[in-house]
Amino acid sequence: SAHDSVLPESPRALARQDGESSKQTCMSRESGKDGSLKKWLAGRLHQIEEKGESAFSCPLWCYRRPPHACHSSICSFLFIIMAYSLFLHGSAVHELSVAYGPQDAWKEIVIDDRLAGASLVSYELPSFMANSRHFLESRPAAFNGIMQQYSCTGATQVADATRGRGSGDADFQQLLENLASFEPCGLVSMSVFMDQFRLTDTEGAPVSIDETDLAWASDADLYSDWSVSTTLVGNETFEYVQIDADRSWIPDSTFLEHLKVWYRTPVSPYVRHLWGRIPGGLPAGRYNLTFPVNSPIFTEEWSVPEKRLIFSQTSPVSQLGSSGASYTLAALCCVVALVDFLVALVLLVAGKAPKRKSAVHPA
Repeated sequence: SAHDSVLPESPRALARQDGESSKQTCMSRESGKDGSLKKWLAGRLHQIEEKGESAFSCPLWCYRRPPHACHSSICSFLFIIMAYSLFLHGSAVHELSVAYGPQDAWKEIVIDDRLAGASLVSYELPSFMANSRHFLESRPAAFNGIMQQYSCTGATQVADATRGRGSGDADFQQLLENLASFEPCGLVSMSVFMDQFRLTDTEGAPVSIDETDLAWASDADLYSDWSVSTTLVGNETFEYVQIDADRSWIPDSTFLEHLKVWYRTPVSPYVRHLWGRIPGGLPAGRYNLTFPVNSPIFTEEWSVPEKRLIFSQTSPVSQLGSSGASYTLAALCCVVALVDFLVALVLLVAGKAPKRKSAVHPA
């Protein structure tokens, strides 16, 4: 009979049918034993095209055009808020730029009420090519890492440093006297910014500038073999820096702190580094700025148009003292917000994507 002609299905076949529904709940990357992964994916795509979201339980509705446009609009709004905040931050930081050259012995500066409280002292070297590869890679072996190896090409010996800078910089030449080796070596070390600044009020009282703790705390491991020692000459105690138990040309711990900052070379041909902090900030008034050390090498031989000293305030929301950095980040946020807005606009205006042709599958 017809009933007798129906063969009972094997337990394996029944298990395969029971498991088929569970496989359809979410897109798995596993294929069946009797079909390739390509065929399985084609079959799943065919099921999705025919049954829609009922063919699976994964929330793929969020990948449609309207939700995508909504996400892009939200991102655009958030980046606009970030840009606005950065613009406010940049406008809240005031600074005074003092340009000077090797011929200047002193300058008078005026701190007005808008700039009162300025506590950061930085220096700028425009058009100084500190980002060239030849310059960046010429530094001590202490900076060697897994991905980058450095060498002191161009300034390995005292004679190299004398030829490269000593002939045009008497203060640097004095540091090299009676030394057998040039340690730390390299072009970055040789070109260190050595200028010094002193600030007094109109009555001649000195203004304290703190030159300690300028470098990043995370850089401490790089200088684990560098130590500050002292020596007694007559009744005076002098500092000097040792590297691997050898005396270096670094005169004291203050100079070492400035050198650590100098080793943080910029990514552009525009150098701006922190030189010191004024505890409590500068009250409004007139001050005399003098230059005990004023190296001529940057402007006369290294094509720097002028050197600048910057007095700036710290932001009430951060410790940044550069309005230029805030404006740059704000402009970048505006660009990202514009891109997100255009993406949202395209997703809303663009026509519906053409429907894929259903593939013919054998029964």
